[in-house]
Amino acid sequence: MKSISNIALSVITAFSFTMTSCQKDETDNPAPVNPSELITTVHLILSDSAGSSVIDTVSFIDIDGPGGASPVIDSMIIQSGVTYQLRLLLLDESKNPVLDISEEIAEESDYHLFVFTSAQAQTTTIDTDVNGNPLGLLNLLSAPAAGLGSYRVQLRHFDTPALKTANSQDYETDIEIDFGLRVN
Repeated sequence: MKSISNIALSVITAFSFTMTSCQKDETDNPAPVNPSELITTVHLILSDSAGSSVIDTVSFIDIDGPGGASPVIDSMIIQSGVTYQLRLLLLDESKNPVLDISEEIAEESDYHLFVFTSAQAQTTTIDTDVNGNPLGLLNLLSAPAAGLGSYRVQLRHFDTPALKTANSQDYETDIEIDFGLRVN
């Protein structure tokens, strides 16, 4: 009788262990990767180099988001030989109240990087992420000579901070805008 009790106890113990082993482990379903933001509006705010006086605001507006009506995109006009402070303000105006995506990007700075591309103008990033790497919400903008062209603003979103470099190809584009540019 004793051996039957021991066998029954062994079977029950093994069954209990199997049941607890098969319980869903939260690490099997990790937290979702940091999702991309919906950005409906981007304002490029041009100030004097000290940032004390706003000179112009150039905007991209696409209230219905990608795939709907065409966005409205302003052109930028700057003077050659002048250094401007360039601050970016990103919004999601599809929400009520409007969401300031710039704040979210600043909070998640190690997952984001602005990349600026132009043959006519140079951009120097002033602000940094939590690890001391460039971010791009605050910049200096200058152009050495008069001309026409474009000014591309791209916001890159990285799955992990370790991937965040200007040369990395492992990112998603949250938004990419080509503004017209005239340098007088």
